[in-house]
Amino acid sequence: MESTDSAHILAEEDDVHLPDNSYNQANLRAQYETCVSASGGVTPAIQACMDEEFRWQQARLRNAWETIADGPDSTYKDELADEQDAYIRDTDRYCRFDLTPQGQGQMLDARSCRINRYANRTDALEKLINK
Repeated sequence: MESTDSAHILAEEDDVHLPDNSYNQANLRAQYETCVSASGGVTPAIQACMDEEFRWQQARLRNAWETIADGPDSTYKDELADEQDAYIRDTDRYCRFDLTPQGQGQMLDARSCRINRYANRTDALEKLINK
């Protein structure tokens, strides 16, 4: 259900218009914001903050999905699994990065995109769980 830990961003030939704000906005932890603020704008420090936040969001997503997957079988659960697969595919499509033609800024954008998508998806799944 989940993609690998590596982040990527749009290649120049891909459509740069993101389908919605879930790629560039999310409610992230205060610890992440504090870490980025303390980084002094140094790319490796920012990347370390992003790596930590991604791991946290990825664990949240995994836990939420496992809770749903452990529930009773139903058509709704099957549809939700299809939706989950599509969400991750879209995340992989729009949050790509290729180091050869792109630079560090695009790398950080890709990681931010992936963090936002995982955080937003987890928020949606947790709402379903808590219904």
